[in-house]
Amino acid sequence: MRQKAEKLFRRPIRSHRAFTRKAPFEITNPKGKTDLEKLNLKYTVIVEGKYDKIKLSNIISSPIIEIGGFSILNNPNKKKHIQTLAKASKLIILTDSDKAGGFIRSRLKGIVSRDRLINLYIPKISGKEKRKNAPSVENLLGVEGMEGEVLRKLLAPYEEENSVEKVTSSHFWDAGLSGKSDSAEKRKELSKAYDLPEDLTAKALLDAINSSGGLERFLQTIEKLWGKKEKSDMKTEKTVSFYTLGCRVNQYETRGIAEQLFKNGFKIVPFGEQSDFAFINTCAVTAESERKSLVAIKKGANASKHAIVAGCYSEHKPEKVKSMKGVSFVVGCKEKERCVGAIKALAGMGNEFVPLSICNAPPKAFPFISACRAYVKIQDGCNGNCTYCLIHKLRGKSTKRDIVDVLSEAERLASAGYKEIILTGIESSAFGTKALTELIRKIGDIPQIKRIRLGSLDPNVLTDEFISCIKETESFMPHLHLSVQSPNSRILRLMKRPYNGEKLRQRIEALREAIPEIMLSADIITSFPTETKEEFEETLEFVKKYNLLHVHAFSFSPRPGTEAYGMDGKIPKDEAKERNLRLIEVSKEIKENILSKRLGIPTEILVESFDGEYFKGHTKDFAEALIISEGCKKGFEYAEGDIVTVTPVSVENGCIICKKG
Repeated sequence: MRQKAEKLFRRPIRSHRAFTRKAPFEITNPKGKTDLEKLNLKYTVIVEGKYDKIKLSNIISSPIIEIGGFSILNNPNKKKHIQTLAKASKLIILTDSDKAGGFIRSRLKGIVSRDRLINLYIPKISGKEKRKNAPSVENLLGVEGMEGEVLRKLLAPYEEENSVEKVTSSHFWDAGLSGKSDSAEKRKELSKAYDLPEDLTAKALLDAINSSGGLERFLQTIEKLWGKKEKSDMKTEKTVSFYTLGCRVNQYETRGIAEQLFKNGFKIVPFGEQSDFAFINTCAVTAESERKSLVAIKKGANASKHAIVAGCYSEHKPEKVKSMKGVSFVVGCKEKERCVGAIKALAGMGNEFVPLSICNAPPKAFPFISACRAYVKIQDGCNGNCTYCLIHKLRGKSTKRDIVDVLSEAERLASAGYKEIILTGIESSAFGTKALTELIRKIGDIPQIKRIRLGSLDPNVLTDEFISCIKETESFMPHLHLSVQSPNSRILRLMKRPYNGEKLRQRIEALREAIPEIMLSADIITSFPTETKEEFEETLEFVKKYNLLHVHAFSFSPRPGTEAYGMDGKIPKDEAKERNLRLIEVSKEIKENILSKRLGIPTEILVESFDGEYFKGHTKDFAEALIISEGCKKGFEYAEGDIVTVTPVSVENGCIICKKG
């Protein structure tokens, strides 16, 4: 369990959550193809869950429908989708060999005529999937646990003899069936021409068309409807992968760019797989961040035709990045949205190719898609002059979004079903305490938003007005992350932080007096030049006294171009490493103590994901939680985005393990 908790809650900043598929199997299939040449089947394949779909997508190029296990029983849209596909061609059912798989097959036979279904059965092989801690109740491997060669042999008899070219989302875009104001009406016309229901989603319609003659029939049909469209005019689907280092703002921007490209017909693939484009959003906050950025750029360039690089490292060292092999476009921190145009230009989609430049325009709103929460960027840049930091030079002066603009985005996200909003920025405090309190209160008035959180904050924000605001806003969660850096006044002066140790403590105590239940986490730098052993001990005492739930601890990293880089009194590396490890251990002990006091007390969790054994989520005060899934409805007790009450039963590696009820 300790390893499970450790794995699930490693900081998810390096990749888009959709990019977690394993590398393809290096085997040969019955027809002598390597698995890089995926099987193109005559029929759509139905599987139980997302991990089965991920496994199968490495083996076949045909449509795969994941029915979500027993949830198919309560999903009329998915039922209708399956019935529509069955009209066009037969469907292959590939489920696990256990009782649950048999039950799902019997239910599907009630939805679709038996003569439209092809039942394929995986062999009964004992064992457990690699991602699981223990085998299933029946001790059998499922589809996701099967060797690729087994699945290939099973599916090979249904491969197209003469491969039919498929219609892609890019074809839909080019034909005006997506991305245009009249796309929905055009899809209705096309559905009618195919004798399909007119209210199908774009994805359902695409699958149905590919089961009904593929690209050739599609081109013939749209010619009859809207005039001739040459096959050569229909662009092949372009692929793009993403890799993100650094802060929440980087994550927000990357995922916004990913969504925009997806809407423009690009297919998103795991980072490191062969692709047309690789987008790398870099970081330069420490020397280690720079090193990781370089590794990511090289990996992306090696696996793609064009590496697109953005972020703090490319802002810091643009010429070096531009000179790297395989890099086609470089932009800094302020114009990342131009990467969409650059990628489209390189893909031959007619957009202007925009060169690198730095601007000070207000940050743009990027829509960010997640299963349960949405980041909303309110600010960018920094007006500070901290001696250890490059970010204020790389990101430029602070700019902020208009409150009306932010509220509009929050309302749109609420309407889309998001229950949690995280307001984030490079220096969120620069949004202004008064403006921030006004924004929080107004978002608090949006009934669909159940949880409001803030990104990292300067302790100066903790004014009486701000404290009153978050106390009175019911949906504001009882947790704050503070950019403390050090509790020692002398070190803070050397850092040029805008507060001292006394003010820091006063504001935290005022906060705790007003909201006793609030939990705090903090960024702390150890071994700043000239830091004495006594001053380091002061840091440990501070963390203990204020009972910090989590400390993001890191040793001072001398950055060329900063004032601290040339400071005397640097701490030897071995001693600096030892100090940082001590702080991390103290922080872990405090967290374990905090969480152990919660055992047996019901707590509210926002469900974020399911890994096959456990639901992952966070409490109101941002403690990490795993909910054990068990019983006949295993994996279907909750949906992502549900807010549920569960009971903690144990603590493992800084994570509470919970059970239903």
